[in-house]
Amino acid sequence: MKELSETRIWLKLIGESGYVEKTKLADLLSESKELSRILSASVITTKKKIGG
Repeated sequence: MKELSETRIWLKLIGESGYVEKTKLADLLSESKELSRILSASVITTKKKIGG
């Protein structure tokens, strides 16, 4: 989760630099957000299963 958060920060910085097309950047940011949602759901499910 921390790495995804850091990745989003770097993607935004890269976007501000103009090295990546805005549409490609939007796709990458969207994918990182989706991965965060998936991982969060997995953590919640695992905690419920182990009783934590």
